[in-house]
Amino acid sequence: MLQREEKDSITLSEVRLILIGGRWAGKSSSGNTILRKEKFECARTRTAQAEVAQEVLEGRKVIVVDAPGWSNSPSLTEIPEGDKQRFKLNMSKCSPGPHVFLLVVPIDTAFSVEHRRTVEEHMKLLGERAWKYIMVLFTCGDFLGEKTIEQHIESEGEALKWLVEKCRNTYHVFNNKDKTNSSQVTELLEKINEMMWCNKGSYYKIDEQTLHIIREKQREVAERAEKRRRRAEELRQQMKTLIPEEMETIPKLQMILLGSRGVGKTSVGNSILGFKDHGDGKRTTQSVAQQGFVGSSTELQELRIVMFGQKTSGKSATGNNLLQKKMFATCENKHCQMEEGEVAGKSITVIDTPGWYEDSSRCTEEMDKEIVRGLSMSPVGVHAVLLVVPLDLMFREPQKLAVEEHMNLFDASIWKYTMVLFTYGDKLEDKSVEEHIESEHSALRWLVDKCENKYHVVNNLKKTDMSQVTELFEKIEEMVAANSNRLFCPDMNNIHLRIDEKFSRRQLKYVLKQRLEEEYRKRELELLKGFKEKLLELQADIQRNMTGSKPKSLSEYHTVIGIGQRKKDEKEKEEYIDAKIRQEIEKLDKDIMTSSDRLQSSMDIFPFFKGDSPPIAEALSVRSQSTSHSDKILRWLSTLQIGSNVDNQLTLDFSQTSGYRSVLYLPHDTFDSDTEADIAE
Repeated sequence: MLQREEKDSITLSEVRLILIGGRWAGKSSSGNTILRKEKFECARTRTAQAEVAQEVLEGRKVIVVDAPGWSNSPSLTEIPEGDKQRFKLNMSKCSPGPHVFLLVVPIDTAFSVEHRRTVEEHMKLLGERAWKYIMVLFTCGDFLGEKTIEQHIESEGEALKWLVEKCRNTYHVFNNKDKTNSSQVTELLEKINEMMWCNKGSYYKIDEQTLHIIREKQREVAERAEKRRRRAEELRQQMKTLIPEEMETIPKLQMILLGSRGVGKTSVGNSILGFKDHGDGKRTTQSVAQQGFVGSSTELQELRIVMFGQKTSGKSATGNNLLQKKMFATCENKHCQMEEGEVAGKSITVIDTPGWYEDSSRCTEEMDKEIVRGLSMSPVGVHAVLLVVPLDLMFREPQKLAVEEHMNLFDASIWKYTMVLFTYGDKLEDKSVEEHIESEHSALRWLVDKCENKYHVVNNLKKTDMSQVTELFEKIEEMVAANSNRLFCPDMNNIHLRIDEKFSRRQLKYVLKQRLEEEYRKRELELLKGFKEKLLELQADIQRNMTGSKPKSLSEYHTVIGIGQRKKDEKEKEEYIDAKIRQEIEKLDKDIMTSSDRLQSSMDIFPFFKGDSPPIAEALSVRSQSTSHSDKILRWLSTLQIGSNVDNQLTLDFSQTSGYRSVLYLPHDTFDSDTEADIAE
């Protein structure tokens, strides 16, 4: 411990603290404990944006910033750009900068390797210099029981020990349930004093240029978001003009229900709006506003909806929300399911389909056929295709590729019937959906633009909030009007042909890649054998030198004695070199054996590699009767000759099959995922 006079000499009139850490770690509650007042909202409400509060404690002003919690992220690339910007901007809440970051870690939750990685990634946003200002604040101190905090740290594992060591062993424990224990706050302030003394009274300085750049980016995002919102609204107004006047109803009708207790006002309101009775039997204690629509602006009495999207995107939960009852199991479904219900005076049909994988290469032909089967469950077609995208998902190039692959199974007109449905609306926090779209990866903007700026947000946790459902129905009806009341009803035969083509292209890519890899393995084996021959020649030369002829005369003998030491040294070197060569030859023998096994394995799996003119399509026994474009290419591939040029690079010789003398150079990484479509074309 520092001497009292030393600590007092560094005590400042103002202390600035920022509470950081994962969600639900207890930051807000800790802030209230520090300030000894209920300044921050806790309990079930999650902090959506940084909040600031201050109090005078023990003769000095203490400023506390309660920052929004982060979710686990394996790398910086997986953290949304908007979240990274807001995390950096937290520093500006206590300008000119915080004296201490209190990194809140709950004791009742294991601190795993994933938690460590998340902390590391967020600290990269602040830079290495931030670590000397960080103190670990353990919450849920009552969970320690009879253990000390040191025993807890030692028993938790390497991840937590790494964190404490990274923070120079500065930590403290709070029991936020025992707010009357003021000593835990006093002790924390003393430790903060010691930390400030070690840092010579300095604080984490904010890079004003960085803050300026972030604010400028946020301003640009806000401008683009507002433009997108206006475009979406203009589009809705244009679609509404397509609704015949004689079929329009009163656009908005507002009413207030008054009456004595227990007369049934809530039930009447639900009946008017066409809701199922959500009452829990309890008396209404405060005014409640609900909205919906009755009838239709287009006497369209039914809506048929199909939902597509990635696995765990929230399709099933959304289907239950739309039908206002639990019809779909929210676990991973492998088959299409169609359910119907009466909602807001309309007959609603919802078709839930199996989700696709983020990695499109994992999707099988059977999975794709089951996904598209959803459309055949409604023979007359569907009014809307809801492309479900969770707001907590990083929508980037892999997700874009997966969407493209599945939407391309239908004709291009599907996009006129498609709307992006964002789920997990609670993740927006204080942002608008337009700000989310504009601040995320360009792949998400591509998707929204592809859907002609049609999108909607639902929060499936708010099942009683019918306004989000009725507004979605309104948007769908406007889209129906824009589509001249036609339903999307594709030719299923054409869809299955496209699926066949898709997997033929994938098979073509796989076969060609395997054939080229087999050629590279042959080349590798040849090089290994050649290298071994060179080493054996070198070894033989060394051994000949080591067993050279003996001296024939006395003078030669004395000469040898005179230079004996040098010869001895040379012999030791030669023996050392010979031993090293033997080791390398032994390694080469193992490598050659492994390479030979891999080569044989390839030839066993693909027997057509053994011949000079392999009947690839027949050997695979796939669609032998098909005349598709991809299968023609597959059969043509069997006649191509793989050779090499003067630089010993692999080439494909087209002259034997096409009549043209042309050679294609093939680098080793020719056939990656981006060239699959090119091969098919």
